[in-house]
Amino acid sequence: MTKRSFSDTNDEILYLKDKIKELEEKLALSEPKLIKNPIQQNNFVHNSLESGRIIHNLAYESTLQEYSGFYDFRTLNNFNFKNIYNNRLTNDVAINKKKEIVINYYKQHKKLINFGNIKLVIILDNTDENNNTFWIIDGQHRIKLFIELNNNTVDIPSTVPILVNVSVKLVNNEAEMNDYLQLYQQQYQPDLRLFSTTLIERNIKDFLIEKFRNKYKKAFNRFDNHIANNFNKTTHNYEQNGYISDGLVADLYNKINIFNKIYIIQNPNVIEEINTYLITNKFKCKTNRRNIEDCGNCAYGLLYSSSYSENYYDNINDIFKPE
Repeated sequence: MTKRSFSDTNDEILYLKDKIKELEEKLALSEPKLIKNPIQQNNFVHNSLESGRIIHNLAYESTLQEYSGFYDFRTLNNFNFKNIYNNRLTNDVAINKKKEIVINYYKQHKKLINFGNIKLVIILDNTDENNNTFWIIDGQHRIKLFIELNNNTVDIPSTVPILVNVSVKLVNNEAEMNDYLQLYQQQYQPDLRLFSTTLIERNIKDFLIEKFRNKYKKAFNRFDNHIANNFNKTTHNYEQNGYISDGLVADLYNKINIFNKIYIIQNPNVIEEINTYLITNKFKCKTNRRNIEDCGNCAYGLLYSSSYSENYYDNINDIFKPE
């Protein structure tokens, strides 16, 4: 073994010091810095993402124009989180079921579950609305859940961060956002009946589902039990013997003409008038009457099991028209 001289060792130390200094300088230059974009100075959601990048919770990929990483949804109340009009409608039963799971898990393990990935979009058009809005591509149920968790600090303290893996796409306008949504939705099989092509359509479908649920709660029992007990399964046997679902009600928008008019929001009593017409004139046999009774006096679900349904829709559309 060759013995090193003092001078050799000293030179090596100096060399290593120079290399360390060089690496420190490179590291300093590589530290994330706020992206200077004068057009987005007033975009608060964009600035919040940049703040996340500064503290290394988020990374930004310029080619994809997308942020990815972890976002704390304890700050949810600082911004607007809105559903895109042609996105799926949410289901409160599913949200409440997930909330129960999260709270029970926290009580047992003193930490939150993995919430999976949420996909969001921000629109860089410098409008007041979009400067403070995250648009939801996927994760609307979980974001509603986070709102519930933020409002309930008894079971889970507000000091516990709600860190969730997110992907946030930057787009220039609403058209680009809709294109991105449709591209993303092609990756799985949703209930297409819950999607809308216009904001008016979405508002009417939301209204119909709310009114049907208030009026015919029992008719949703099978669907709600499916959501609560078969969270990850895709079977659809809950629409039998007159039982209905959110998707079925949304589909009535396309089959009953008066249901796709603003008129129905102003005259919700028509929903029960049509139901009474079906019970009195169409579904009079004992089996149908028993099914209607089991469904809380709701006859709409039987339209989907009758071989005469097309004729029935024609009859409804002939009789019930906006005044």
